[in-house]
Amino acid sequence: MTGTRLPRRGVLAAGLAGALLPALGCEGPQVPAPDSPLRLATGPEGAVYREIGQAIADVVNREWPQAQLELLYTDASWENIRLLDRGEVELVLMNIDIAESEGSGALALGRLFESVFHVVVPADAAVRSLRDLDGREIACGLPLSGSRFMAQAIFEVAGIRPRLRDYSQAASATALMDGEVEAVVSLTGMPTPALAQLGEHGGFALLSLADVVEDVVAATPMHYMPVTVPVSMYPGLGTAQTLAVPTLLGADARLPEEIAWRLTGLVFDHAAELSQARPEAGQINVRTGAATVPVPLHPGAARWFREQKP
Repeated sequence: MTGTRLPRRGVLAAGLAGALLPALGCEGPQVPAPDSPLRLATGPEGAVYREIGQAIADVVNREWPQAQLELLYTDASWENIRLLDRGEVELVLMNIDIAESEGSGALALGRLFESVFHVVVPADAAVRSLRDLDGREIACGLPLSGSRFMAQAIFEVAGIRPRLRDYSQAASATALMDGEVEAVVSLTGMPTPALAQLGEHGGFALLSLADVVEDVVAATPMHYMPVTVPVSMYPGLGTAQTLAVPTLLGADARLPEEIAWRLTGLVFDHAAELSQARPEAGQINVRTGAATVPVPLHPGAARWFREQKP
C-alpha cells in the first residue's frame, strides 16, 4: 500500500511490538522486514512534509515491498515528536529545535533539508518589520506544528505578542487573501505551494526579519541560522532576510539497527528521485546527511554513513 492516507489516529493503536522485532541480516535485500508496517508522521494539507513523506514512502514501498511504510498526517514537527516519544510511530519528519527541546527518544536517520521561516503580509500594510506584528492577528500554523514552535521562540526574542490563529499552510493563504488575518507565518521548505499561491495572486510581500535575525541566532545558536529567500523563489513576493532550521528524518531509538541502516540507505541512495518530487530534496546528500547535531544519529544510520567513506 503506497502512500495510503490513513485515518489521523487510525494506525496509532497498533503499537511497536511487531514493527520493532530484531533484524538479523546485514546486507540490503537480506535485512528482514518488520512484521507490521512502519509508520511515518508527516504534516498537514499544503505542507512540504506531507509531499516529502509521500515521496519517501513511494521509494521504500517500491524498493523494499516487504516493509510497507504508511503515512500519518499530523500538525507537523511538534506533534510528530510527541507521537514518537509516546511510541505511537517509528519514523517522523522533525526539526532540530523541537527534536532537541522535546524529543527525549528522538534519534536521526539523517539531515534532509532546511525549513525556512516565512512571514507574508499585504504589500500595502503598515508592517515593515517583525516587531510591527505585535498585537496583530496572524495565521501561525497548527497548534503542534513546527511553525508554531519556531514562531513562539522568535516572538519571545523579539519581545512581541501577536494574536495567533490556527491554520494549516493551505488554509493560511486563503485566510490572508480573504482578510481574516494580517499576516501568515509558515515554517516550510522552499518553495511551498501555499506561499507561491500568494505570489500568483498579487498584493502580498515577504517580510524581512533583519531586525531580529542576529538576536535569534545568538539566543539559539544550535538551532537557527540566517538565510535569505531569493527573489526568484516566489515571483511576486520579493526577497527577505529570515531564519532556517534543519529538518531531519527521525526515528524511534528502539528501531532495530539493521532496519534503520536499510531505511537510511534507501533515502540517501534515491535522493535524485526524491528531488523530482520536491525541490527541497535536492539538498539530501551524503556529505551533509550526517550533520544532525545536537540530535544523535541512530546507530544504524551512523553505520550507513561510515560505510560511505572511501
